[in-house]
Amino acid sequence: MGFDYYAWMKRHVGHHINCVYYGDSVNDPDDVCIECETCNEVLFSAETLCLEDKDNNFVNDLATDYSISSDYKTYTVNIRDDVKFTDGSKLTAKDVAFSYNTAKEFGEGADLSSMTEAKATSDTQIEFTLDKADSTFINKLTDVGIVPEANYNNETYGQNPIGSGPYKFSQWDKGQQVILERNDDYYGKKPYYSKITNLFLDR
Repeated sequence: MGFDYYAWMKRHVGHHINCVYYGDSVNDPDDVCIECETCNEVLFSAETLCLEDKDNNFVNDLATDYSISSDYKTYTVNIRDDVKFTDGSKLTAKDVAFSYNTAKEFGEGADLSSMTEAKATSDTQIEFTLDKADSTFINKLTDVGIVPEANYNNETYGQNPIGSGPYKFSQWDKGQQVILERNDDYYGKKPYYSKITNLFLDR
């Protein structure tokens, strides 16, 4: 059995972990710790509809189930009704539709070129309409982080990100550190660390 780094950290470091980022000064949290597995998982705290497990199988995250039309031009996704963003607002299907439509508009992240529209048909159901058959669109359910429509600004989101993941953005001192705190409203497994501090150091 190999060395379990995270088990060692829990025993010897406790409930607060410091992660060090080496490189140029960082001016946007979206650029932080891209090589650090722990920080990469928790800093980008906008959860997705589905995930891929270690065997590359699709598993639900925000989604509870989904269906695909026989012509592969309509994908219907049902989501959990117990999820809150880190600002305390409830995550609904409108936020999902907004996140996908915005991602398509700005051409960020996933290739959504085949998607005509994402539309909330209820508080917990989203319908994705495609302009052509696309059996690979299922992969896009793992690619787009869901953000709150009411409080999203594309120009400033990176400075104060709001998500629904296990950690929430607490403090950012430009070029010095970003501090994340445990999100007690997280719907999934409660994370072990109560706080993560990302330190930026020049090489």
